[in-house]
Amino acid sequence: MNFTRQELVACLSVPGNPGSKECSSLVCHALARMVRDSVVRSLPDAYRHLGSSLRQSGELADLVRWSPEFGLALAQLRSGDSLLAAVQYLVASWRSEFDVEVEFARNRRILANGAIVQLRGATRIRSDGHRWEISSDEERVSFEGVRLLDASENRHAESRVELTEGGPSYLVMSGLSATQGIFPLRPSLLVGAETPSEAEITKEEIARKLSHAMSLIRSEAPASWDWISPVIDGFLITKGSLGRGISSSTFPGLIALTRLESELDYLDSLVSNATQQRLFQVLMVQELDDAESPGVSYLHSRRLYMSSRKLLIEAIENAHLIRLWRQILGSVPDAAALDRRIKRAIFQIRTEYEPVLNDGYGLSEAGRLLWRNAVDSI
Repeated sequence: MNFTRQELVACLSVPGNPGSKECSSLVCHALARMVRDSVVRSLPDAYRHLGSSLRQSGELADLVRWSPEFGLALAQLRSGDSLLAAVQYLVASWRSEFDVEVEFARNRRILANGAIVQLRGATRIRSDGHRWEISSDEERVSFEGVRLLDASENRHAESRVELTEGGPSYLVMSGLSATQGIFPLRPSLLVGAETPSEAEITKEEIARKLSHAMSLIRSEAPASWDWISPVIDGFLITKGSLGRGISSSTFPGLIALTRLESELDYLDSLVSNATQQRLFQVLMVQELDDAESPGVSYLHSRRLYMSSRKLLIEAIENAHLIRLWRQILGSVPDAAALDRRIKRAIFQIRTEYEPVLNDGYGLSEAGRLLWRNAVDSI
């Protein structure tokens, strides 16, 4: 099925839109092909034979997931390590069939579904499209789909927690604080992080609250869950404070979070970060701001200047939260408190966002479409 750019933007930006899943798959596939083609062009002559395996992997759009491994492959490529980038790309494409052997003269590290894997010496990566494994002189890990089967030789395994299948699949602990700049993140920082002590942060507690929040969305707002689940691959848990969490287009599908107070806070984080990820996908299709106008306005309520694009992103996040809050209102213990959140968010949209965004100042046609969709959804 063919989509116009406007149709793609609409499909990606609003839960429940017909064709949303297909549109998301097309964008994921476009990202995968861009990474793959870049890696193939950069392979050294000794490994040109890998090109055929790379070209076959991820060729079908429905076999590709929005995952940080693609961003890491690009980062490794830019650092000049095209062989490691090729291996990282194959790991991101495990839903395809391949069997590849390479040699690493010194230690390397990759990310595989939240597992940090050490590579050295003779290294083999193989997949039958369902079960897959990575083995080297250093260690071996195996998976069945997104589920980690065996990591007995992996010293980082204890930092990873598996989540419910059918959505974000893992949570991985990091010893980094939020103030150390999680995004944009150097690959070496991600794979070299140490696990914080259990006294400081409890991964089981975070996993439980996240899983409950995901279950609530899945049961009470299935259209929202179908919109959220394909674009959050996993969570990086850090120290410090990040509010609802942060994400980066450099590492698709990876959300940096700190310990939050309640299950509702984790639910808000899921919606907020899924919105960010969807907007990263939209930006692969269309710009949101007007190239000829900076679109900067002064907000008296905050006493600062803000761009129309930043306000638009905030407004879309709030609109999605309002929509979801209304859907779960009858399923939370303190409905009155949630109703107050809804009213505050609507008030913010009416008083802060509408005066600036209603006339489309500083926004492209796609940006104006997203703003109309946001307003119509509440």
